Amino acid sequence: MVILKYKGVEYNNLKISEDGRIFNNKRELKTSTSSNGRLGIVIKPKDLDYKPIFISVHLANYESHKGSFDSSKFHVHHIDKNPLNNHIENLMLLTIDEHIEIHKNDIVKGYEHKNSKLTKEDVDFIRKNYIQRHPEFGREPLAKMFKVSLGTIKNVLSKK
Repeated sequence: MVILKYKGVEYNNLKISEDGRIFNNKRELKTSTSSNGRLGIVIKPKDLDYKPIFISVHLANYESHKGSFDSSKFHVHHIDKNPLNNHIENLMLLTIDEHIEIHKNDIVKGYEHKNSKLTKEDVDFIRKNYIQRHPEFGREPLAKMFKVSLGTIKNVLSKK
């Protein structure tokens, strides 16, 4: 285990293991998950003038074990693409362009997205039957028919 470093700051009271577990005096700290699925811990500074800090485990683990990096030019990538696997052997530094290239096909859009209200059949129906400004098959009636926004209908029609 090594002293935890994050964004150039050493947290002498915290240690981080190779598998990304964070300890304070031999007690493992509980992690939470951010909105983008990354694990982290929240540090509450003793000085109440400062807001709590969310420390991303994968970034802290990389920086603590391998050294600092310029986050405006580089990203820390999970080799197995599992954001919960923060073992140092699963982390590698990439340029932002390299990272985008690796993940460009990971983004799920349209009816394939898990939260989509429309099925493939719905999308096909909308594209096949849309008639501009039609009282039954215009944008507004289709949005009401499928209980989605006008923006969703517009995206379906423009194949986004």
